[in-house]
Amino acid sequence: MTGDGIPDLIVANEYSSGQYVLTVYKGKKRRGTFNWRRPFYNVRTVFAIPDIEILDVNGDGRNDIYVVQTDSNKDGTYCSLNRKSQIELILNGEPEPGPDFLPPKDTAKDWLLVRGPNNRPKFEPFRMQHRFRGCGFQAERFGDNKTMVLTQGDEQHVGYTLLLTW
Repeated sequence: MTGDGIPDLIVANEYSSGQYVLTVYKGKKRRGTFNWRRPFYNVRTVFAIPDIEILDVNGDGRNDIYVVQTDSNKDGTYCSLNRKSQIELILNGEPEPGPDFLPPKDTAKDWLLVRGPNNRPKFEPFRMQHRFRGCGFQAERFGDNKTMVLTQGDEQHVGYTLLLTW
């Protein structure tokens, strides 16, 4: 992430206070050690971060971070962990959603963190504007740095799988 050829560490934390933080720790020359006291980058997000994907979206040779956010920790939402899951409903004998069922639109907008110029430890955050149905749980690079698969559902919540290209 820092461009020095030494592996870095990206951590997504959820604190008991309900705050969500994505932190990039710079790797040290001695492999497996990191600069814990001075993070390379730190940003608070609005929602929980179940997945990230590292790719160079703008072709400048530096890694950018796609941050998936989900509203699963917000009570009363479709993806809330406090709501009966799709699996629980099926196990309790309730019918699966019919073919015309549409999950609600994802309320947790994903972020794309693009590296700033001159290798500064700064990312430019872009809030993604797609509003597809589901929860937003997983991102996976597909083939190159210009294509990514975004899974909006999981084993508990119905959602769409999207192919994003740019």
